[in-house]
Amino acid sequence: MSVRGQSNEHILVFGASGTVGKKLIDCFTRHHPNLRIRAVCKQAKMAAGTHHGLFEQNRNIECIEMELTRLESHSDLFRGIDRVFMLTPSRLDQPSIEGTICRLAAQHNVKHIVKLSVLGADLSAPSNSLLRWHALGEQLVMQCGVPYTILQPNCFMQNVEKMDWESVTKDGALIKPGDPKVSCIDCRDVAEAASVVLTESIDIHNGHTYCLTGPEGLKSSELASMLSKHLDRPIQFRKVDDFEYFNYLKSKNVSNEQILTLLKLHQFYRQGLAKHVAGDFKILTGKNPRHIEEYCSALRV
Repeated sequence: MSVRGQSNEHILVFGASGTVGKKLIDCFTRHHPNLRIRAVCKQAKMAAGTHHGLFEQNRNIECIEMELTRLESHSDLFRGIDRVFMLTPSRLDQPSIEGTICRLAAQHNVKHIVKLSVLGADLSAPSNSLLRWHALGEQLVMQCGVPYTILQPNCFMQNVEKMDWESVTKDGALIKPGDPKVSCIDCRDVAEAASVVLTESIDIHNGHTYCLTGPEGLKSSELASMLSKHLDRPIQFRKVDDFEYFNYLKSKNVSNEQILTLLKLHQFYRQGLAKHVAGDFKILTGKNPRHIEEYCSALRV
């Protein structure tokens, strides 16, 4: 797909300082330097550091520091915006936050909302599952009257560094409540797919949902072997039950809400519903998604 939108459009990016958001900003800066970006960050100083001073150097990037629960008092955030990239924290109030974003976007005549959801989003999922929160958010996007596109990525390869790095590097163990195959995707690929959707003609992607996966499903035990190879140290896979995993994360000072959310996700994985490979990334970009071997080969202790 290659039909471009207006090169000087104004895009509002939620979650700009997060794992995907910062890579999306980098994509815009490298390939679409004329785009005007309003980047919403929890902490502006952190975001500036995350982007290596990009916010200061690029006059087309405006960083807004705000808490998403206070969106109602920042309605001017949407003034002059053409498109919105909606990436919000996966937590109990996520549907409420996304509903506010949708309503304000409609009020300000935004032309396109791109929601970053999750593979397996399902209204019938448990009330404390991010699969349900995202499904509710998708429903709100579809009902708000603004042209929309939904991206459903599988879990991120970068979760190894975000969630497992301490146990991998200090204990030589990858600890998981199960060993199903999961077709993880690199955050860089998620950002690239989002960049394509946000810069091509809205008509091409309006009303579509794209499933974003890596090139193959991989077990955690296979990932542990791959990490052993590339980190040049033995990494053992340790399979635990849900109760053991709960207590393990509790010992790491993870909140009960976060732990239960993670467990619901792992319960979904154990149903075998996250192993399939979708071709949507290649349809959008013309490229194959990165293999987790490439991601692991760049890791350093």
